[in-house]
Amino acid sequence: MTNLTFNINFDEELFGKFEKEYVDGNFSGAIKTSILYLTECIRERTDLDLDGDKLITKAFSSKNPLIKFNNLSTQSEIDEQTGHMMVLQGIYKGIRNPRNHNLKNDDRQTCDSILTLINSYVMKIKKAKFYFDYNDFIKIINDPHFDRSIEYSDEILKMIPRNKLLDTNIVLLRNVKRRNYLNISYIILSSINELKEDELKKLISHCSTILQKTDNYSIIKALVFALKDKWKDIDKVSRIRIENILIKALSNLEFEEHEDIDDYGNNYTRTEINEDGQLSVYLRYIPIPYSKKTPPMFIHSKIEEKLGEGGNYSKFVLKNFRSFIFKDHEYLNACYNDTIVKLLRIRDKYIYEELTSGSFINGDYDPYYRFDDVVHDEIKKYKTIIEQQKIMDDDIPF
Repeated sequence: MTNLTFNINFDEELFGKFEKEYVDGNFSGAIKTSILYLTECIRERTDLDLDGDKLITKAFSSKNPLIKFNNLSTQSEIDEQTGHMMVLQGIYKGIRNPRNHNLKNDDRQTCDSILTLINSYVMKIKKAKFYFDYNDFIKIINDPHFDRSIEYSDEILKMIPRNKLLDTNIVLLRNVKRRNYLNISYIILSSINELKEDELKKLISHCSTILQKTDNYSIIKALVFALKDKWKDIDKVSRIRIENILIKALSNLEFEEHEDIDDYGNNYTRTEINEDGQLSVYLRYIPIPYSKKTPPMFIHSKIEEKLGEGGNYSKFVLKNFRSFIFKDHEYLNACYNDTIVKLLRIRDKYIYEELTSGSFINGDYDPYYRFDDVVHDEIKKYKTIIEQQKIMDDDIPF
């Protein structure tokens, strides 16, 4: 018999599992222990609670493998995947099962051969492509057709193995960008209902740490929206800091004009809300009273100041700060009376139409508004002017 000496580099964790039995000469025990570790590797990477042939078939089937040894893009690669699956099935049926029934008493040479085979698959599995890959999942999050709804994010969440849910949220928070922050916030929002209590505490703690330091508006918006129902669980220092940032953003809300060129080469001016204005909208997701117990009238005064500027400002404020302006979505808060009257007197058409027609904004339907007499009287005056103007227009001959 020809003797060959191989220099085998064993996986360190695998070697640590069977080393004692091997040194003690319990070669059959070393084989069974190594296969047990192989099983643990497959289960850990697939989140499957199966064993033997069922585990191997579910994990490695070429039709929908949870662990892929290649890209499965050609028939040759499909055959390779199937071949490895069959070898692994053979390890359980032909090697593990007989030893579990004490039908084998292995010598060292047999043990070395089997351990080498198992080691090769442990190393292959650790290097293989798994059905869940963080980078692939981030591509799904960055999909321009991502539907921003709980229904959609709940379905997307099913792609994440249960044991990777917390880590996935943490990875996503490292990848927040201006283009994807809202998509990520929906995933976090859905995850909150699925995480175990201890996992949720870890996520909240991680978010608190981020909010203590970040000046990234996209991250702030993502977390304020996602954690609106868990805001009180965030560390108080973080809450006060973010609430202060949002209030300052409201004070700095401005509309900016930008020169641009259309598709036909014509110059035009476009008007956009600045970044502080976009951030200030997220004040509506912070539960009141605020952590610092900021007086409500302070917030109302900031909103009233911007509302009073009319035009684009009044449209923006009415759309995004409705819950502050209208109590119970029906009664106009009295602190806005003077500003509303001023806008009606300067014939702000948008304000008049909003107050008299009801609206459907952000899912809140307001069929009838109720006002103090001073506002009601000004609305009647405005209505009279509109009716008189209509009569005059009808009298103009064609």
